[in-house]
Amino acid sequence: MTNKDILKMLKSNLEIINTLNDEYLANLIEVAKNEIEREGIVFVTTQVPVETTDTPADPVTDPTDSTDPSDPGTDPSDPSDPSDPSDPGTDPNDPDPDPDPEPEPETEISYEIDDANLIVMYAAYLYRNRVNDAEAGYKTKLSSTGMPRMLRYALNNRIFSQKRLNS
Repeated sequence: MTNKDILKMLKSNLEIINTLNDEYLANLIEVAKNEIEREGIVFVTTQVPVETTDTPADPVTDPTDSTDPSDPGTDPSDPSDPSDPSDPGTDPNDPDPDPDPEPEPETEISYEIDDANLIVMYAAYLYRNRVNDAEAGYKTKLSSTGMPRMLRYALNNRIFSQKRLNS
């Protein structure tokens, strides 16, 4: 699950349907990841390609399409041909004649579902804790709500299972 998926899960958990707080929630997700790692938990992650929403070019309307049968192509005797080795602008000894190499695909971190759920629970706790403190008016030095037992147990279980697997 990518960060976008985790944000969707968090918004569902908090029953938020608008995008007004997305930046704040994304920051809470990063804080939750850091706090969980500080507890000693190591996330299991993989690199996945970034999903793009680009649509492929339409060959009918794409002006850069060079498969037009009426296009005569390049004439080998044409002096303006850019592939002419006698042209001073090209280096015949250049080992890489392709000036625009294919860029490597972008990747992003993907978390296992258990890790993503743990991040969502912690981020939701941070969000609700802020809301409860704001309602309390910061009158007490201690937070009005402690960490939920469900979250504390999930963190402890994860730590113990990792220690058991590593020993």
